Amino acid sequence: NRCEFLSEQLEQTVVLNCDGLEPQDLLDEGIDQADLVISVTNSDTTNILSSLLAKHHGAKKCITHINSPGFIPMLGKLGIDVPLSPRQVAANMILRFVRGGGKIVNVATLMGSNAEVIEIKVPKQEHFIDLPLKLLDFPQGSIVGAIIRHNQVIIPSGNTKLQPGDNLVVFFTQQALSDLESLFDA
Repeated sequence: NRCEFLSEQLEQTVVLNCDGLEPQDLLDEGIDQADLVISVTNSDTTNILSSLLAKHHGAKKCITHINSPGFIPMLGKLGIDVPLSPRQVAANMILRFVRGGGKIVNVATLMGSNAEVIEIKVPKQEHFIDLPLKLLDFPQGSIVGAIIRHNQVIIPSGNTKLQPGDNLVVFFTQQALSDLESLFDA
């Protein structure tokens, strides 16, 4: 079964095959010392409650499998570190494909809003290179949240200049999408 396979593959990992809702079972398995707990049953309720129990008893981080995206906005407020929705992952992959192929590195929707975040390669066109961000005509409803340069994250100011190989992380509303695509010819 899956638990046996995972247990064999993940040598420094404790794999539990239980409902995860009995606090003493979790404590007996050392949940209070866990660096990471991943709850992946077929039940959103069980995954959420077992993650909350794990956090309550001292687990450092929790990844929680969620089938119903409606739960996701409240989970951060409850202390769940990473709600993981396979549907959302698939939707983001489709968005990446639809949004523009080569220049688009990653796309994600921000649950419960009409906003998205996109990671886009800076074109090697001369008018982008060594140009401060404040001189680029970013559309209203968009903001550059970060620049990824040589695997380092830079929180930019308006004076930050773009370099070849940079990736921009841009937050934007749906209303800004077409102007943002035009700016980068995505």
